[in-house]
Amino acid sequence: MCDKYYARVIFTKLSWSGSQALRTRHFPTAQSRRNLEVMLSGRLPTLLLAALVLAYFGPLIYAASTYPSGYDWQHTVVSNLANPRTNPGSWRVAADGIALTGVLLAMTGFGACRVLRPFAPRWTSWASAFFVLGGTLLTVSALITPGHMALLGLAKAHAKNAQAASFITAVGMVLDVPALLRLPPRFHFVRVAAIVIAVGPMVLFLVCRFVVPLFEHHAAEHGSIDDVLLGGLAFWEWVGSTAVIGFLALVLLGIGGDGSKMDER
Repeated sequence: MCDKYYARVIFTKLSWSGSQALRTRHFPTAQSRRNLEVMLSGRLPTLLLAALVLAYFGPLIYAASTYPSGYDWQHTVVSNLANPRTNPGSWRVAADGIALTGVLLAMTGFGACRVLRPFAPRWTSWASAFFVLGGTLLTVSALITPGHMALLGLAKAHAKNAQAASFITAVGMVLDVPALLRLPPRFHFVRVAAIVIAVGPMVLFLVCRFVVPLFEHHAAEHGSIDDVLLGGLAFWEWVGSTAVIGFLALVLLGIGGDGSKMDER
């Protein structure tokens, strides 16, 4: 009888210990979340930014150098570099680079919003969600090859995913503007430069896309809408991607994750 009692006690303790170990191992605790936040506010975002620059520009520059008919960055869209029909020699390098860029963009954008969060928590929370969604869609667009493959019945899924990723990422930058406006005075240059980068290209694109074509004689002189758009869609792809990376660099390198800076309002 006594042996059965002790056996039951030992079994109960072992079951409780095992469940606690399983819960600690598989479910994130408050401490693990704090460790993740500390990591994302330290040097990791800066390293991710460097990886983002290399992952995006490196493969694309290589793919452009091997492009069969010579790559024209003003008129040839980036998607052609990752399309096996237009760039059979190195399309996979470009596609893999863009897919990795999407992952790094989501992580780096989240880290940048983490830096700005003390100044506008609600706005930056939405901005981080948009950065993560934009990066995810960019990765999905790179995995859909060739470019006109349908995804879930959506024709030209690659182009639509890439366009959605660009728009959503741009919205993410704009949502960070309230936090930038509340930065301390010593971050005046970062505030002005980041706001110009976040809003400027979008405003300029809208003006060129919808206002300039209203002057039909100007469009007729240049011959095509692509010329009116300062080089066409390809030009704006490079401008937009460079603006995103520049925005993230200003936030991460210009402000950083130093807690002493975050306490200043």
